[in-house]
Amino acid sequence: MEIPPAGWRKSAIHPRRQWPREVRDFVPWLASNINQLGALLDCDLTVVARGQVMWEATAIRPDLVAQTADGDLVLIEAQLGRSDNRHLGQLLVYAAAGGFSQLVWVIADMSDVPAVDPNHARAIALLGKALTPFGITVAMVEATVETDWYPPHADPGAFEMTPRLCLVDLTSAAMPRYDYR
Repeated sequence: MEIPPAGWRKSAIHPRRQWPREVRDFVPWLASNINQLGALLDCDLTVVARGQVMWEATAIRPDLVAQTADGDLVLIEAQLGRSDNRHLGQLLVYAAAGGFSQLVWVIADMSDVPAVDPNHARAIALLGKALTPFGITVAMVEATVETDWYPPHADPGAFEMTPRLCLVDLTSAAMPRYDYR
């Protein structure tokens, strides 16, 4: 964890100021910054499809499909706003369609509540556990738009806002929430 000098701080903006629309702004940004996502996932990625129908019979249209250096396909579901059931459902449908070695859900939101609903994190953790024997990994990534550390009394508006990606820790998410005795 990065420790700033005493009194220094960071500033963040709502992702919708950077990317007003999911399909028009956020997905293209992810596509053009696929190397940043690849570094986070510890693989080289190349975008091979964006918003294209992958299987005619189902009309599945993933946000992004990338390919690793080994030729494996990675499905990337992008979402502006707090994680929701619709995007989780889409990810499940994509997983069922098959052919992917990795499923990645990238979420960008900044509100009073966390961007990733704990129930969705638990669902993704369980999905990952279920798919691991089949050679499929699952990841959740949170996108933020923030400054670097800046000194006290400085105007945060004078510092460049930089989009950043961070893996969501799913290790504690897999724990059951309720005890049904």
